[in-house]
Amino acid sequence: MKFILMLAVAVGLIAGERVAQSTQASEKKIETEQEFRSKLIDKRLVNHRGDWAMIKADGTIDGMFEGKKLTGTWYWKDGELCRDARLNDRDFKDCQIWAVDGNMATVVRHDGQGEKVEYQVEAP
Repeated sequence: MKFILMLAVAVGLIAGERVAQSTQASEKKIETEQEFRSKLIDKRLVNHRGDWAMIKADGTIDGMFEGKKLTGTWYWKDGELCRDARLNDRDFKDCQIWAVDGNMATVVRHDGQGEKVEYQVEAP
């Protein structure tokens, strides 16, 4: 009985790992500014709480997070979107790695070493 339980746990872990790998494999990392512009510029990026941001073609960023206004600027550097943004009295300055999968975008902050956030991509 103990063996069957251990086998079931092992199979569950392997299956879970495969699902995670397939989800990550379907995301496509954005490599160039041109690709970023074609997929995400001037589109509303909405997180699971309904907060949103828009990264605009003119180099600005705006949005609303937790009822607070997001403003800032962005530029492309070495395969990453770099931002200098402000949310009320809090400043954010970092570069981010972006990936897309259909109408979902994933961003990993701080040069791919920070928090991972997912956004639904909506037409303006």
